[in-house]
Amino acid sequence: MALVGARASHWTDLTRIASEQLVLPAMAEACAKLNPQTPGLREALAFFQEIEERNRQRNRWLLAQLDDANEALSSIGVQAIVMKGGAFLASDRRDAAGWRFFGDLDLLIPQNRLEDAVVALKAIGYLESESAYHPEFHRHYPFLSHPSGVTGIDLHTRAAGLDQTVLLDPQHFFAGAQTITDGSSTVLVPSPTDRMAHLIVNAQILDYRYQRRLFRLRDVLDFHWLVKHYDIDMDDIRGRFEAYRLVRPLLAYLNMMGEVLGPDYEPPADAIGEARWTAATRKVIRQPRRARLYVMRHWLQMFFGQMLNGPQRRHLIQRLLDREQRAEFVARRLSYWQVFKR
Repeated sequence: MALVGARASHWTDLTRIASEQLVLPAMAEACAKLNPQTPGLREALAFFQEIEERNRQRNRWLLAQLDDANEALSSIGVQAIVMKGGAFLASDRRDAAGWRFFGDLDLLIPQNRLEDAVVALKAIGYLESESAYHPEFHRHYPFLSHPSGVTGIDLHTRAAGLDQTVLLDPQHFFAGAQTITDGSSTVLVPSPTDRMAHLIVNAQILDYRYQRRLFRLRDVLDFHWLVKHYDIDMDDIRGRFEAYRLVRPLLAYLNMMGEVLGPDYEPPADAIGEARWTAATRKVIRQPRRARLYVMRHWLQMFFGQMLNGPQRRHLIQRLLDREQRAEFVARRLSYWQVFKR
């Protein structure tokens, strides 16, 4: 963040980028490390510190909602693992993870207790949406809104889509879950290695971002926080990606983390080899005509890959035969295209 000679417009641009990348609360710590003589720093630092504190207050509120939901589920014997942003909040409970912004609570529960869990949360005021739910297609129940309308809960029965079961097996999550106890509060979070695997799948696989060499800075912060605080078994994660035949996206992601984090993270030697492919892909997608051909080729490869895989073929056919799922399938692919064009 070399902002010597910065103008007001630089801070405006920086704020916009930080907002798009979901890292606005973390900017306070970053700005505090700048040269005190940086133009506009005092005002910018005060602004980002205010955002950080408001995010911390919001996270404390979310923590209270997590405790309430966890108590309601525990009272009926339902184990719930808090994932994604909620796991960072539970791990950094005393400071309310002021640096980490997230929108809702994601809880992983056993498939056979989903109906009971929904009833328990509705009993404490959560409201159902009108979205359809198809267990064979959706990894989580339709969003349950908090009575305040501010946020809510996604009840997951799978950590990811059906296509990623090999990578993120729910039974594996429950078997390795860790207990975090603080006073009278006790919550379950995935093991550090499972959290990292989940992060990489969400950051690179679910939305096909690895094909475009895109990542969010919030994902980088999450990655850095995990490798800084825990001993992650990357060999275990690599084994899962190898079983799913997706080692290349994993290595590309680790290479990008090395590029961004510098001395704070050294990727494995074979990940560095992905730099050439990353650079070539970026060059291609800067040219709209070649970018369209690139993404169409990717979608065709994905489609035929699914058709040649028995379970994935059945899953795809089921989705396309269901009217609601077909509409969602098409809308999602179109949304990927819009992101790709940007």
